Amino acid sequence: MSKLKASAGAGKLIAGGHSLVPLMKLRLSEPTVLIDIARIPGLTEIGDLDGVIEIGAL
Repeated sequence: MSKLKASAGAGKLIAGGHSLVPLMKLRLSEPTVLIDIARIPGLTEIGDLDGVIEIGAL
């Protein structure tokens, strides 16, 4: 998050690029900084916590 804050609004989070990359190809989005969040622990995990299934954001 510090890198996103340091980009002063010019950065974009990316986790696969399925929505951002097409916009960049059409020059509808031109971020100066891309921050990959795909490897943040916990975002891709699926688990069972006391009978409740938890699915990560990615």
